[in-house]
Amino acid sequence: MKKILALLTALLLLLSLTACGSAETADTKEALTRDGIPGSGSSAPSDPSQLDLDLSSLQQEEAFRELEHLNLDPSGMAGLRLRLTGEVLRTESHGKQFCYVCLRDEDGCVENLELRFPGDGGIPEDFPGDGGAVSAWGILAVEETLRDGETLLHPVLTEVGFLELPDFRD
Repeated sequence: MKKILALLTALLLLLSLTACGSAETADTKEALTRDGIPGSGSSAPSDPSQLDLDLSSLQQEEAFRELEHLNLDPSGMAGLRLRLTGEVLRTESHGKQFCYVCLRDEDGCVENLELRFPGDGGIPEDFPGDGGAVSAWGILAVEETLRDGETLLHPVLTEVGFLELPDFRD
């Protein structure tokens, strides 16, 4: 755990000079787990205090940089028990609904993490609406995405538990 935090901190310092934003289209996806074997993950932490990384406990800018690093290089992070607090973004593509938790930095750049809920993966009825505030926790999975012949890694928070928070946009 200490090695992971030390590595994340070192990478955070290196990434503080990078630009934000990226586009992504998926041709194929395969969920990877801690051992790199599809479908062999552990269940979500029923107690959100049992975490490997709690982005909710960090300052806004630090949490943004950690999530930015995670999105840029999620290799080796599958199976991590993670929590983050941010703004809900719901989108739809090809008739399928997607849900994200978004963090913003002081310059207005946005980093997000896709959420996948237990069961059929559908968004629960009691999950906050678009623009609402939420604290979400779960198990990090890493998906492979093939784009223009290149394999990209995409982190996804699976087996998500959540707590709706008061709206912090005001």
